[in-house]
Amino acid sequence: MMRSRKTQWIVFSILALILVAAFFADELRDSKARFPGGDWQLFKLYGLMSEPATGWWAPDPQWEAHLKIIEEWMSAFPDSITARVTYAHTLINYAWKARGQGWAQDVKEEQWVLFNERNRKAKQVLREA
Repeated sequence: MMRSRKTQWIVFSILALILVAAFFADELRDSKARFPGGDWQLFKLYGLMSEPATGWWAPDPQWEAHLKIIEEWMSAFPDSITARVTYAHTLINYAWKARGQGWAQDVKEEQWVLFNERNRKAKQVLREA
């Protein structure tokens, strides 16, 4: 796939930010740092990286583009645990987006299918990490 210069620059910039976050994640993992309320700082960092910039309710093409960027990160750094955990966390968030926030009895069959597929893939990614 051929990308425009602008698109290449955007992807490069995003990957540069991801690398900074990955180094920060390594520090947080080693230090086991917590916020004053007790939350793990590393978990919060993963939360920031595991949904599109426009947020939880972003349309599917934005989620898919976000996943693609993380896939490129995993390809560039195959030994990065941060990349794999971020990818799995993103898949789990994307699964919940597909399921929706309604009661289980109100979730449609096609929503359950997407929910289960995305969660299965996340589990596989974490097992391979």
